[in-house]
Amino acid sequence: MNAAIAKAAARSYIAPANLNVTDLFSGTQGASFSGSDVMTYLNSKSALKTLKSAVFPSFDDNGTVTWKQFTYTASSANSGTFGSTPVQVIYNYNSSAASLSGSLQRQHLVLLIHLLKLMVKVLNSPL
Repeated sequence: MNAAIAKAAARSYIAPANLNVTDLFSGTQGASFSGSDVMTYLNSKSALKTLKSAVFPSFDDNGTVTWKQFTYTASSANSGTFGSTPVQVIYNYNSSAASLSGSLQRQHLVLLIHLLKLMVKVLNSPL
């Protein structure tokens, strides 16, 4: 049961609070950006560099509940063009960091930044 709960929790994240338009990765329409540009940007924004899963319960053999949470860390991103390419960021997590037992493997969690409301913003477009 713990593995199933952890697996479900690993597929979710808590969106950063108080995200503003000024927090968006932006550039001039038609200009290209590299994955390195995206990672430099994310590494400067603590609320985006790491994300958290939903808090989830883990039960021991006696029924005692321990509450756990995964931490996702941005590890790589795609390149693209402002105004036409949604940014895709790979977030990694370590299942053992939540002190889970079982066979839950380390997984890559692909989160599209536009799901975080971080779509590539075009500087010349109206807000």
